[in-house]
Amino acid sequence: MASEIELIKGKDYLIGISPIVEIQKDRSILSEPERKELSTINFEARINSWWKAREILSKISRHFGVNYKGLRKGDNGKPHFIEGTDFHCSLSHSVSHVAAMISSISCGIDVERIDPKVERVFQKFSSESELGSRTHVKYKTAIWACKESIYKAVDIPGILFRDQIRLYEWKNQDSLVDFDFLKDRDSKSRFSCEIRWFEDQVLAYTLEKDI
Repeated sequence: MASEIELIKGKDYLIGISPIVEIQKDRSILSEPERKELSTINFEARINSWWKAREILSKISRHFGVNYKGLRKGDNGKPHFIEGTDFHCSLSHSVSHVAAMISSISCGIDVERIDPKVERVFQKFSSESELGSRTHVKYKTAIWACKESIYKAVDIPGILFRDQIRLYEWKNQDSLVDFDFLKDRDSKSRFSCEIRWFEDQVLAYTLEKDI
């Protein structure tokens, strides 16, 4: 993947993803809550990914005619545009890449580096039955990324990934995965997560319309 922002376009959304390089630190695009948040971040790597996410989001927002004026966080930590639009957004970063998503519908995105360390925690958020015959660690990482993107889309605190977000079916040569989301005992809905593989990373994203 080149250093420029790569775009993934859909009918209701636009995604930008880029390596964390050539950081543009334009304070004019920040909201007051963001300025305060930035002052609390001490690690350079985290600062760089934080800036890159906002750089990408400010650029892809123009495709929908959104005048980017910065972000605020909701009660559950989900980012929202500070003012002037009904559009939704989602952000994510791995060690080396940042992804941002804008949509007319509530959305969620997650990018993860494929790492064998996921084996240690896999049983906490999933089960072997969700893998089927897939044994490579990349599939375990993908399940985590999908469940994380659904969690971001629904924006409900306290969700149990293993019990409430359950893999239903792998599709399209493992580039699309359906999940059942159990909000409570009497409410079950279906999400479809798109998956993209690149380098040593996996990108997963979803829209709330898939409920």
